[in-house]
Amino acid sequence: MTRAAVALGVRKLRLTGGEPLLRTGLAELVGELSMIDGVEDLALTTNGVLLAQHAAELKGNGLCRVTVSLDSLDPGCSLA
Repeated sequence: MTRAAVALGVRKLRLTGGEPLLRTGLAELVGELSMIDGVEDLALTTNGVLLAQHAAELKGNGLCRVTVSLDSLDPGCSLA
């Protein structure tokens, strides 16, 4: 599916949804995606809890950017 999207002009990919750093084999997936001819940017959105454990391997496999999503800096903050 990714190769088809790239063939149609997609150049930037972002891995997100749930918490990507919990996915088994994420570094290998990043490596495979980064090797697709035409992919110019590969990013990841995470809550950052596991980032220190995985950052070097992900970068080594071709991850370009990371966005850390913080729901709140105040654990007691809730709009519900």
